[in-house]
Amino acid sequence: MARNRILAGLADVTIVIEAKEKSGALITAYYANSYHREVFALPGSIYSATSAGCHRLIKRNQAHLLTYIDDLAYIMNWKVNHQPKVDIYRNDPLTEPEQMVLNQFQETTQPITVDGLTEATALPPGALQAALLSLELQGLLRALPGKRFILAPMHKQ
Repeated sequence: MARNRILAGLADVTIVIEAKEKSGALITAYYANSYHREVFALPGSIYSATSAGCHRLIKRNQAHLLTYIDDLAYIMNWKVNHQPKVDIYRNDPLTEPEQMVLNQFQETTQPITVDGLTEATALPPGALQAALLSLELQGLLRALPGKRFILAPMHKQ
């Protein structure tokens, strides 16, 4: 219990990712609310026991609904710089695996799962993960929950 109070007191915001109906995460969220700290909860499947606590927090207005990182920035009044940290117009070309992955996003605006990319590119898992990480760091792809990726908004064609 002391750990929950300390965590809630130290943080500006508490984010509950998964929580059963009775869990330590809910205790921490309770303390955060009592300290007038912001609390967010990530919704999950209605059939999942580990989402029940998050749903209860949201339903009882004890937590903000968190679906995108922009939700957090908006509620916390944080300034968000949407500019990529790495110059995407670099002189060296993309590697072959990076280009194979990027090609999968040219015909769709929908997120693509890692499994879908594995099947479409036939890349070994290690090479695919390295390409995804590199493309994300370059600001070309954006990672989403559930092992999904989408073309970064500023790079859609």
